[in-house]
Amino acid sequence: MQPSEKVFCKKYEKRITELEAELRWIPISEEMPLQVSGHWGSELVLATDGKQVWVCKYNFSAYYWTAPSADITHWMPITLPNKS
Repeated sequence: MQPSEKVFCKKYEKRITELEAELRWIPISEEMPLQVSGHWGSELVLATDGKQVWVCKYNFSAYYWTAPSADITHWMPITLPNKS
């Protein structure tokens, strides 16, 4: 590998690590989605029970997910593309 290729790889290796950290599944034992101010639920998130994935909210008033499974184990924010 040429020296210039090593610099190129290091540059993108750091960015890949940053993106992976941003897009990880968050265990519900570690953190729950944030509640929308003045609303019963969270923002829409992706949630999984380890078998399927749903777009849903967490209901803070009744303590349940608005997904067909009651066994949600992990969630992740939905990141929307920039409008710029």
